[in-house]
Amino acid sequence: MNKQVVSFLSLFSLVLVLSIYYVMIPASRENIKNVDNQISSNNEELTIDNASNLFFTTLQENRKTRHDEVKNTQIDILASDQYTNQQKLEARNKLTHEELLETTEKGLESALNELEFNDVFVEKLDNYFYVTAYDKTLKSDDDILKVVAISDIYNNYLSSHDVGVLANCKPIVYFVSF
Repeated sequence: MNKQVVSFLSLFSLVLVLSIYYVMIPASRENIKNVDNQISSNNEELTIDNASNLFFTTLQENRKTRHDEVKNTQIDILASDQYTNQQKLEARNKLTHEELLETTEKGLESALNELEFNDVFVEKLDNYFYVTAYDKTLKSDDDILKVVAISDIYNNYLSSHDVGVLANCKPIVYFVSF
């Protein structure tokens, strides 16, 4: 038993020392130059339109991931035999609410696209719908007009669709410029 412990500790310490050694060795200068060249060539391809598209696409993907996680958790509860009927009922209600929330966010985005923004993103957090809009032609004196238009479309959408408790949420509007 002692031989096994000694050999294990010897091998472990050898691996540890080698890993620290390789981490401490600086990278060769050619590798660093290649990485710098790749980074600079990638930066040249990034334009304002690409940046806004990337920004809004990332926001939408993150929102979809969050909705999918919540829905998958609730579906797992519904499919499992480990939960009581009351817990399954709560999971079904949460699943229905999450689907309604996702539909409402996307519906508000579609409705707000009537204002001809370059990109629009809507997300509910707490008791608010956060509206993030990008319009490259927006001027500061247009801000109040756009906010009023957003508010009108927001209220019209919520009143014309059955959104339940989501109708109590207020909008918060952000304008983004790149």
